Amino acid sequence: MNPAEEDRSVGSSGSIEAERSPTVSDAIRGRVVVLRAYRNGELEREVGRVPREVGFGHVSLSSEVADEIGLLGRGETTIVDAY
Repeated sequence: MNPAEEDRSVGSSGSIEAERSPTVSDAIRGRVVVLRAYRNGELEREVGRVPREVGFGHVSLSSEVADEIGLLGRGETTIVDAY
């Protein structure tokens, strides 16, 4: 974590406590929809790891949000979940 993003203080027990300040990446939300993810969401989870690793605040995967047949329905539900 970037030191500029932390607010450090000494707690009552004498330990150093760090509180993370919100950043721009916390507001960035990602959406991942893979065509046949309702059958097996493994590829979607793998693709979803990338935005999480680069710091997206929230990543919605269609296989987790709406595990149903139909790309359009899952995609729309995933977009709504991201907001």
